[in-house]
Amino acid sequence: MLLLGNGTAGVGDGTFQSARNTALDFYPTSLAVGDFNADGKLDLVATSNVYYSGYEGHVNVLLGRGNGTFGTPRTSTVDGSYFNSVASGDFNGDGYSDVAATDVIANTVSVFVNDQYWPPTPPPSVSINDVTVTEGNTGSVNATFTVTLSAAADDDVTVHYATADINATAGSDYTATSGDVTIPAGQLSTTLTVVVTGDRTAEANETFGVNLSAPVHATLGDASGIGTIVDDEPLISINDVTVTEGNTGSVSATFTVTLSAVYDAPVTVHYTTANGSATAEITPPRPGT
Repeated sequence: MLLLGNGTAGVGDGTFQSARNTALDFYPTSLAVGDFNADGKLDLVATSNVYYSGYEGHVNVLLGRGNGTFGTPRTSTVDGSYFNSVASGDFNGDGYSDVAATDVIANTVSVFVNDQYWPPTPPPSVSINDVTVTEGNTGSVNATFTVTLSAAADDDVTVHYATADINATAGSDYTATSGDVTIPAGQLSTTLTVVVTGDRTAEANETFGVNLSAPVHATLGDASGIGTIVDDEPLISINDVTVTEGNTGSVSATFTVTLSAVYDAPVTVHYTTANGSATAEITPPRPGT
């Protein structure tokens, strides 16, 4: 792991911001600075090594973005080598930084001349996650979606978003919204919020979509996020009861009506009996009525 200070060195009082980390493929041994693609931004070169059936030395160039972050390492591999130190300089006078690395296996200095070919990395893809919220009985709750890049970009990434009904309805279940979000250069994510409306209607869980479109400096990955609104009204149920009728008189069959969860308001439900294999006794009307 390569630990990088912030891109502007210190903050002027002898302290530094938190380290910014860039992963290398294998074990780094040394580091140098140069401008390998001649764009005026400082880049890094780091040596690393691995042992399989023999040693394999790597020279990794990380192109700088000019904001303290770096692109994915571009690696040159030399079989049978173990690089333990590296330096950068324009060894052939063509205006591009080259690399020299010492090889402790061969007891040599290896020079890597810059071929000036640095194709741009493909743009990252932008995706949005799925979110589940419990709607509540009153007021509203926020469904917060995260928009994420597959890799940090050299430029600000902008993408448009818009909500869409699935089986939830905008205006009653949630508030329709649309707009643009920006992920600054060198960063990986940002968030957007959809307001979900609470109610006391017992209903199935509902869903809505948040769709991404028209990305700038990125391509579309998973462009559809699903918002699931979980209904929290309690379920009401009644139990079964068995009684022995007796030979005379009557006996009460006491049923229990139960909620699946405690509610913050009184719950009312209508009930009525119905014949099964038993027949309800009909009380005759009184004379004169």
